[in-house]
Amino acid sequence: MTLNRGFYTGIAGLNTQLDRMEIVSNNLANATTNGFKRRTTVVSPFHEMVLANQIGITHQGSHVTDVATDFSEGVYAMTNRMGDIAIVEEGFFTLQDEDGNRYYTRNGQFFVEPDGSIGHGTGLQLVGEDGPVKIPEETFSVSENGVVSSGGEEISKLLITRFDNPALLQKSGNSLYSTPEGLEGIIVENPQLHQEHVERSNVDSTKEMITAMEVLRAYEVGNKMVQAHDRLSDLAIREVGKV
Repeated sequence: MTLNRGFYTGIAGLNTQLDRMEIVSNNLANATTNGFKRRTTVVSPFHEMVLANQIGITHQGSHVTDVATDFSEGVYAMTNRMGDIAIVEEGFFTLQDEDGNRYYTRNGQFFVEPDGSIGHGTGLQLVGEDGPVKIPEETFSVSENGVVSSGGEEISKLLITRFDNPALLQKSGNSLYSTPEGLEGIIVENPQLHQEHVERSNVDSTKEMITAMEVLRAYEVGNKMVQAHDRLSDLAIREVGKV
C-alpha cells in the first residue's frame, strides 16, 4: 500500500506539471494576441495538503488548485488604424452578440460593418451607453473619454465597464470574458482611450520560456520518481514470491 501511495503521489506530480505546461503553452501561443491576459497556475504545496488532511487519510500529491488571470496592462502600440482603440488603465470594452448577451475584452481592434455597426473580430458588436454603436459613414473618431463621432456629429459614448474583482470574470475564449451570475459591472464614467493604438498582450515570452523549462525539469524529476517506485514495486513482488 505504501508503494502504491508513492506511485500515485508521483503521478499526481506529473499531472500537475502537465497542467502548468498547458497554461504556459497557451500564454506563449497568445504572446502576439492584442489584449490577451496571461494566466498563472496556483499549485497546492504537498506539505500543506498533508497537514490539512484528516488523521488516517493520506493525500495523493500536489495539484493545481486554481488558474488566475493577470489583468495588468500590456504595452501600448500606435497602429495609425482608425478601428484600433486602446483602453488606458482600468476597464473593458463591452461587446454584444445577436441575442443581447454581453462580453468584455481588452482587445480593441474594430472595423465598420456594412450596416454601419462597429464589429469585432469575434463576430460581436461594440456597445455604447445606448446600445450597439452604429455610424452613418465609413469613418469615425473616438475621443479620449470615449465619445464616438461620425459625419460631423456625436453618435454615442463607448460603454467601458470595470469590475471591482475582475478575477471573478469567466473566460469565454478569444480574449473575451463574461460575467457569472451576481457579478455586476460598473460603468467607467471618464475612461482614458487612445484611438489608432492597441494594447498588446501582457505575456513576457522570455519569462514564459523560463517557466516552461522549470516545468519540464520538474516533470523529468517526477517521471524518474515514478519509474523508481515502479521498479521498487516489481522488486517487492518478486521478493514476496520467493518467501
